Amino acid sequence: MNIKVQCVGGKNLGTCQATVWVYSLDGQTILGPYTVYGGEILSVPIDDREWGVYVESDDEITVDVWISTGEAGLLQGCVQNE
Repeated sequence: MNIKVQCVGGKNLGTCQATVWVYSLDGQTILGPYTVYGGEILSVPIDDREWGVYVESDDEITVDVWISTGEAGLLQGCVQNE
């Protein structure tokens, strides 16, 4: 699973940050917390279960989440914290 944090509102890359958790929907596994700065991509290995992402930030950010499946990535969702 890949999570990219981007700063919103004219902030420079690296000046915003988010805390990220990756969790299995069956409730058996919680990975994190990870600190991700603006412009960075966090890559977390996951298995074939269904997974979710929880993000907290005091900054205005955009978060892209996708799963890489071999040669191509599959976009799973996008959220924005305002």
